[in-house]
Amino acid sequence: MNRRKFLGLALGATLGSAAIGSALARPGLADEEAQDIALAGAGPIRFPDVVLRTQDGEEVRFYDDLIKGKIVVISFIPSSDDHYGHLAVANLKQLQKVLGQRVGPDIFIYTITLDPDLDSPELLAGYAREFQAEPGWLFLTGEKAQIESLRQFFGIPFPDPLAADGDQHIGIVWWGIEPLGRWAASPALMDPREIARHISWAEPDGERPSF
Repeated sequence: MNRRKFLGLALGATLGSAAIGSALARPGLADEEAQDIALAGAGPIRFPDVVLRTQDGEEVRFYDDLIKGKIVVISFIPSSDDHYGHLAVANLKQLQKVLGQRVGPDIFIYTITLDPDLDSPELLAGYAREFQAEPGWLFLTGEKAQIESLRQFFGIPFPDPLAADGDQHIGIVWWGIEPLGRWAASPALMDPREIARHISWAEPDGERPSF
């Protein structure tokens, strides 16, 4: 990755803009090009503090309980019954393995369904068991209006306009360090070792890339 692309991780558009969704949805992006799409510049971001439920049925607030003061990885799936969603979650399982013991104490992974009518906490609990989610990786659902608020905030087209093409999907994972206001995104099926490396680059004392 060159210096311009790396710096782009901290200098992109602001979260909450519908333009984000259209930028990320561009078909035909090569992995090398797509991996460095940035979502938000440095500085505070006002996240919706909507109420969600974890796979254990616990009620949580998106910002106060899940985002504030944390390093997080955020993904959305069309539903637990979606084939591409399975692939994306399987990749997060590998990311969990790469991050190791940092998941939970230091880094938190959130997978949010876009189909709360289908995905109850009980169903997501089975999904979490299937992918061997450790503490620190939450599967989240909620009221339809709350999920819709998050969908619009992150600029996610739904239904996915590229889903009819088996080779094209919008699949993106967002990651960020909330106290520092550093936010960016990577393709959902990107090598999890690369996702972990990008997160490390953004940390205050993290490894920096050489140019």
